[in-house]
Amino acid sequence: MNQRSAPPSLKNPVPSPSGVASIREYFEFSNDMYCEVDNTGQFIYVNHAWQISMGLEPDDMVGHSFVEFIHPDDLADTVEAFQKDLAFSHTFINRYKNKSGRYQYLEWTGFFDKKAQRGYSHAREVTKQHRGRRLLTIVKELQDKYIQFSYNGDMLFAQILNSVLEMTEARAAVLFDTSEQTAATIGNAFAHVGLSDAELSSLQHTKSSDTQPSLQHLARETLRLDKPLIYNSRPSREAPFQSYVGVPLYFGSKLAGLLVVLDRTDGFKMELIEELSVLIESMAAIVGMHRATQRERELQERFRAIADHLPVMLAEYNRNFDFKWTNLTFSQLIGRTAKDLRQHDAPTMLFEDPVQRREAMSFLLSGSSEWREFKVRTRQNQRLDTLWYCVELTDGSYVGIALDISDRKAAEAALIQSSKMASLGEMSAGVSHEINNPLTIIQGSSFHALHNLQKDKMNLGEVETDLHCIIQNCDRIARIVRGLRAFSRNVEHEPFTPTPIAVIIEDVLDLAKERFRNNQIELIVELEYADLIDCRPIQIAQVLMNLLNNSYDAVYGKRDASVAIRCLQSPSAKDWVRIEVSDSGPGIPLEIQQKIMDPFFTTKEVGKGTGLGLSISKGIIESHRGRLSFDNQAKLTTFVIEIPKKQDRA
Repeated sequence: MNQRSAPPSLKNPVPSPSGVASIREYFEFSNDMYCEVDNTGQFIYVNHAWQISMGLEPDDMVGHSFVEFIHPDDLADTVEAFQKDLAFSHTFINRYKNKSGRYQYLEWTGFFDKKAQRGYSHAREVTKQHRGRRLLTIVKELQDKYIQFSYNGDMLFAQILNSVLEMTEARAAVLFDTSEQTAATIGNAFAHVGLSDAELSSLQHTKSSDTQPSLQHLARETLRLDKPLIYNSRPSREAPFQSYVGVPLYFGSKLAGLLVVLDRTDGFKMELIEELSVLIESMAAIVGMHRATQRERELQERFRAIADHLPVMLAEYNRNFDFKWTNLTFSQLIGRTAKDLRQHDAPTMLFEDPVQRREAMSFLLSGSSEWREFKVRTRQNQRLDTLWYCVELTDGSYVGIALDISDRKAAEAALIQSSKMASLGEMSAGVSHEINNPLTIIQGSSFHALHNLQKDKMNLGEVETDLHCIIQNCDRIARIVRGLRAFSRNVEHEPFTPTPIAVIIEDVLDLAKERFRNNQIELIVELEYADLIDCRPIQIAQVLMNLLNNSYDAVYGKRDASVAIRCLQSPSAKDWVRIEVSDSGPGIPLEIQQKIMDPFFTTKEVGKGTGLGLSISKGIIESHRGRLSFDNQAKLTTFVIEIPKKQDRA
């Protein structure tokens, strides 16, 4: 029951009991309800407005206590107001039972004359106004609860339906999910109140009879008409429900659900639906937003399920490398979840080398359409070879896609080793001759020294000369063997070391020059730059050996054949070195120049080349942050290596 100040028109003093007849006469011409009660609370007099507003005749009220008509929840406050001698200067609101047994909201003013032991009261019907205010309150509460309980739709929908029952005074309400319609049912229920699960199931499966349509039929008809549908039948004990109203709920232009309300004492009227339009619109918005949220959550769960079973690593993160989620493959291979990465410095945890860490952080925020290789540190402190791709999302976050290429890298290492062995095989004739010559000299010098030692008069000078010759040729053989051993070693994981480029070229020539000489191929070496470069020298030697072998094959058997190696400072950057390997061969046709770096592409006859030399060489130079290219502007067939003098170790 609510109390408040009365409007100005009701603040005038009430006439004394002697003027009661005049008051009655006045209220007989008023649409406001007027009544008089004795000191026990029984009605003595009521005017005709009670019949108009409440359907109550004088005989229904006179001789009865006002307590009989008041809603139980409002009774205590009403009696208290009556006993406090409430004056016309204040009003209060309570619910009063009408002729049909339903309650209507009345706003009261009055006073009790203690001398005459009689109470005089004036009432106005304010159900619509009160319901309007209550509707606004309910809508506000629902909106607040949607924000608070958006994660739990069941709780919120039950609250919505309870509000519907409060405003309609109906028996039951159901909220259907129309997205799951089948031939047998219009869809599952988001929520229902006033009905048990068994009762709702029975209603959904009950078929129409000759006297009453089924719930399914009415619901389908509501959706077909695409507007509110009301059905009121005569009271019957056999009928599962007496009255029905169905309202399609739209969120924007999309159907979000169907509200069904059953069994209101006086039946349903369209005016009631219009009166509840604010609540219905709010309900539709909440259902629509819930459906959208639920659909998004389902899509996310479906995506996660798919992502977890993909053989690639996936991770979502922001510009600060706060990881939102990682898929199962990522967690299994790296041994870390998104939570682990959020609790630590993720880049430091994943990328051990500082230089690679900076490169990885820059790449993973670039949204680049290229793939990049990085070594990732696992929880077991192992180094995993990975290939990364980065996608920038519309919300500013990123998804990193990574492949485990450990097996591929192992296969590549085997191919590189195989390629080196193939290069050595091609050089084997020259290398054997290069070793055989000093062995012949050693043998001859040894015999000559022995002969001198057997003479009666030894010539120590000649013996000393022979021994020096033996030592020099042993050193020559040792250098060749050392070069062979170093060239065949796997150095992929060794660090970059400062090495004179002239030494690398000299070691390669020690293995190659005899082969060129034996086949009358001129080998030209020009070293304008011979100083240090940061590199893995064996890998650079392998690239030079591959290029020399290709040039040898291109000029073999040709007249005036020549192959040249030139090393100079790069014209375009003073901190880079340029190495050119050129030959006088027939050149490379324009149509295949774009393919020569592809794996397994070769122009050599079957059995003479693997097609891996240039592809592997390109990968080696790129691992040194350099470039290997074919110079199609040069007069001779020329391959160019460009590599920085210094590798960043910071």
